[in-house]
Amino acid sequence: MTGLRGWLVGLGVVVALSLGCAGSDYQQAPTTTVPPATTPPDETDPVGEEDGPNPVADAQLEERLGWAGFTQLRSVFGVPVAATSTVSVGTVDHVAAVLTGYLDNDGDGSPDNPQIVSALKQESGVVAVFDTFRSMDQFFDSDRGEDFDGIELIGMAEEEINKPNEFDASLEEVLHLVTQFGFAVAYPDELGEDSDSTLGISLKEATQAGYFAYDDPTCDESCMITEFFYWAITSNMGLQADRCEDIAHEWRLCTPESLTEANLAVTDLINDNVFKIPTAPPLNAAR
Repeated sequence: MTGLRGWLVGLGVVVALSLGCAGSDYQQAPTTTVPPATTPPDETDPVGEEDGPNPVADAQLEERLGWAGFTQLRSVFGVPVAATSTVSVGTVDHVAAVLTGYLDNDGDGSPDNPQIVSALKQESGVVAVFDTFRSMDQFFDSDRGEDFDGIELIGMAEEEINKPNEFDASLEEVLHLVTQFGFAVAYPDELGEDSDSTLGISLKEATQAGYFAYDDPTCDESCMITEFFYWAITSNMGLQADRCEDIAHEWRLCTPESLTEANLAVTDLINDNVFKIPTAPPLNAAR
């Protein structure tokens, strides 16, 4: 799991840009360029309670993101994708298309479950794209990274995104954002990232059966559930079917068939139409 959390004073709707569809019919969204600022923006602007949780005016948000080095912005149903200037436009659009496909998996132009989008906005979830792992690490080690407060940020590097003959890391990192700050927040009893949720209980079930193992000592219970849910959702989509040997040390239910045969509670959660968990690969979602 390469996603990183950062913090920024809270977000509301970011930029009113419309994304077209994912896959072959995806229409590239226009690029919004945010001029970099030389000093941090003022964080003391008063905000009325009627504006919702932690809202920030568009102009103030653009100024803050620009000061932090994010000069390219996309909005997917109001959830921002932000990238530094050295990331290619094609990569930014690709990541935005992945997010679109996860939130609008049936391709009708609207979020499949508006509660998930609301939760992502409430938690100020942001997808952040850097050109390299080195620049991402430098950002979080710098004053600019430390000055973020109130935002849940998942970071990824362009060098791991949509590369030939390699698994596209954006499929994982973007889904982490959606499940961790969307589904888990909207449905804490069933999909929450704790041991008492239905998902948490299913993780124990899978671990005891030898289907899932994760030996990263820095990964706590919440992190484990995030990883487990990622494997289950993407395996159900068929995205892991060609990687069974490569991922067997961590996950053994790499195909939709094997996941169904294991009869884990997580499969029932995925198939429960109440939650609208995505079941089709995000870039293949019907448009």
